[in-house]
Parts: sequence; C-alpha cells; structure tokens
Amino acid sequence: MNLKGLWLSFVFSLFFTPGFAQKRENIRFENLSIQQGLSQSSVFDIYQDRLGYLWVGTMDGVDRYDGYSFKKYTHFLDDSTTLAKGWVMSLTEKKNGDIILGTSWGNISILDKKTGKFQNFQNKIREILKKKLKLASLPQAYGAVLSSYLESNQKILWCATNGLGLLRVDLSTGEQRAMAPLTLIRNAKLELADQIIFSISPLDDRT
Repeated sequence: MNLKGLWLSFVFSLFFTPGFAQKRENIRFENLSIQQGLSQSSVFDIYQDRLGYLWVGTMDGVDRYDGYSFKKYTHFLDDSTTLAKGWVMSLTEKKNGDIILGTSWGNISILDKKTGKFQNFQNKIREILKKKLKLASLPQAYGAVLSSYLESNQKILWCATNGLGLLRVDLSTGEQRAMAPLTLIRNAKLELADQIIFSISPLDDRT
C-alpha cells in the first residue's frame, strides 16, 4: 500500500465562509505550513475538538492550533508519558475532551489535556503476528490506525487498520482483539493488502 496517497502534503488550508448564502468568491483561504509553526509538512489527519482547537497529525507528532500558533506534542524515547512512537494517522475525541490518537505503528495514545501527558497502548496484535511469522520486525505502516470510533461507554475503541483489519481495544483493561483471524492475514513481507479498512463509523447512535 502506498501511504503517500493518504498524505495532505506540504501545507493545509483553513477556509472560512461568512455564511452559506455568500457568493463563492467571498471564500478566503489561509495557508499554514512549517513557516507558520507546523512541525512537519506531511499531514495525515486534521480534527477540530469541541473547544475549537485544530489538531493536526503529522510524521513528527501532533500539533494543536489555536488560531494563532501551534503547540507540538511528540515522542520522546525516555519518557513513557509522551506520545507513542509512530506517525499520527488518526484523531478523535473523548467526551471529557481528551484526544485519542492512532499511529503508524498501530499504537493508541490518549492525551490528557489537563496534564499534557499521554496514556499509551501498544498494538499487541501486531506483536503477536510478528512472533507468529517469526519476523524480527514488520514494516512501520503495517497495523497503522487509519480511523477509529469510540463507543458511548468511552471504554471500547474500534480501530480501522492497514493490514490487521478491524481491532477492538478495551481502554479500561488494555485488552485487544482482532476481528479477522490472524490466519487470514498473510505474510506481511509479501502482502499488505489483505485486511485494510480505511474508515469506520457507527450505523446509528445506539453503541
């Protein structure tokens, strides 16, 4: 799979419309790039939280934009309370405002906005598959979380991934389950296209 097809590269644009009835020529674009403080030029996802902040997932962590400047969150090897390793591929939000991030290594990070610290969940299914195939490592993007949906109970997170299909993650216990049997997931060195899900959303609001 060519992940470059998912990138919003070099810059991203915010567009503002004074009103739906306004003429098209009144649309104004403001370009934001590394010159304005964006930490990295390859953008995978953009999410606006309930307070109006924009969260931008990049190859170098996640940036929060408040309309004036960027605040950067990234991974530090010697600090387990920082963002998990990998590019930030997907973003969503809990009811309490905390931000859930999915990475290219298949890991999940939850940012506590009050403390600025992360709770991290390593992709256990990816590690199980690596051992099953007797591989020293897997490609970085194998198991990447491309999209996620949090149930209304705020405990169960469903993850659409590259290669591992649909994953169910219990955020209260850390338990993880692959919806597709691992026997259906072929050798990652040869084939990445067996169990790819790009997006996930509920059919209704009962979950």
